[in-house]
Parts: sequence; C-alpha cells; structure tokens
Amino acid sequence: DWEHTAYRDRHVYDAWDKQACLVPVTDWPFRRIYHDWYRERWTPRVFGPFAGAATATLRELRERGPLSSLDFEDQQHVSGWESSWYGPKLVKQVLRALWDSGEVVTTRRDSGRHVYDLAGRVIPPDIYGARHPDEEALEAIVLRRHQTAGLLRPTADPAMWHLPLGRRPDDGSLWPAASPVRHDVIRRLVEQ
Repeated sequence: DWEHTAYRDRHVYDAWDKQACLVPVTDWPFRRIYHDWYRERWTPRVFGPFAGAATATLRELRERGPLSSLDFEDQQHVSGWESSWYGPKLVKQVLRALWDSGEVVTTRRDSGRHVYDLAGRVIPPDIYGARHPDEEALEAIVLRRHQTAGLLRPTADPAMWHLPLGRRPDDGSLWPAASPVRHDVIRRLVEQ
C-alpha cells in the first residue's frame, strides 16, 4: 500500500515530476534546485502580491499542525483565478506555491485531499537540511529521469525534460531550461 510507504514509513513523498508522483525521500536534497526554481516562478503570482497570505499560511500550519486547504481560516477567492488549474481560492494557490517551493509537503491524504504540513516536520532532519551542489543535483535528477522513464532522447518532448536547467546570464548558476546544459549533463553521465 503506497500510502503507508509515503505517509507512515516516509520512504517516499508526493512531488511533481512531469506529473503527480512519489519520489524517494532521499532525493529531497537533489530536488532543492526545483524548489528554488519554483519559488522564482511563483513570486510574481503569489509570493510577491500575496506575501502576507503565504506568511499567514505557514504560521497557521506551525501553530495548528497539518491542515487541508479547507481547514485554513482564510478562504477568500481571488478574482481572475476562477478558471486556473488550482482554482480561485487564495489558500489553495498559496499552498501549491509553498509545496512547489519545498516549504510544505503532503503529510497524508484524507479521501484524496492533500493534508499539508511544514516540510521540516515531515522530511527527516538529516535529509531536510542537506543540499547538493547544483551540478551534482542536476546529474542525479537526469539520472533518475532515465531510471524511471527509460531511455530518453535529449530532444524528447519538453514535458519529459521539465527540469530546472540552463545558465543564468548574471552569475552563471544553473537555472531553467536551456537544452545545451541538459545535453552537457547527459554527456557527463554517459562518460561516467
């Protein structure tokens, strides 16, 4: 039963990797590069304009413990979000942004509904606090992609390569989706 493996034994956790999936908890340090990438992606939509709501959501989780989106005090809707993937409720958008950014995780599901908690209370401390250099993290993610999906062409559909790859022009650090970097990572792995 995958729910025991995920929510009781904590061997895997809910994540997004081209689709909803379960990821080994030991991959958390490698996936921090995703969390950084998603934090930047969510800033214009949620973390910037609704910073107070994000802070309140984290505070409520800290004080009250695990909650589903229905359990939060603030249930306001945001005009213009009615047809969005996560719906018009601000708390739902905030939770998804925090989930993608690695600040909260799904601690269990109640009738399929995610129940969230602070990541630091769910992910084991030695794993939660770890982080690998970006190059090493990307190699681990690309290798995991091949292990789970099989042999993939470097030119496969972009959905298969939904990875935070590329180089930022300002400081050269690794960042979202540039094919040459993906090819470099694959080439290094093949040479090993």
